[in-house]
Amino acid sequence: MRLAIGAAGLPVGALTRATLGRLPAAQHDALFANVRFDEPTVARIVARLTQGAADAAFLFQSDVRTSHGKLQVTATLPRDLQPAAVYSIAIVNATKHEAQAKQFIYGLIDLSEAGANALMSSGFVSGPPAVTHRPRKPAALSKTGV
Repeated sequence: MRLAIGAAGLPVGALTRATLGRLPAAQHDALFANVRFDEPTVARIVARLTQGAADAAFLFQSDVRTSHGKLQVTATLPRDLQPAAVYSIAIVNATKHEAQAKQFIYGLIDLSEAGANALMSSGFVSGPPAVTHRPRKPAALSKTGV
């Protein structure tokens, strides 16, 4: 098996390494022995798969969904192995459009809004507010499945 993973500096690469680090040493070593591609971008991982250079890869489910049917999820990690990926959103202090920025962010975190539904359908799930006391840091989002 030829395995493609993301580089350590890439979110999917860092989370892949964290996930595999939870496995027993023999399983960890066996998987890493099959790594043929350590790619700097998700696009390169997808290209390795779609061109047949790699047989499998660790990707976010949202990356698979955006491949327009070229890829399919063949396995989902057990919950105890799935790392939490937190994506924060904030308003730049110097913005001239604070009201619009707040409206956009609140649309993302209010699950009744279209923005949040779009994120959910792409594999994101809403997390608790990062800081509830300061309106400039209203939310964190988690992406499930590596």
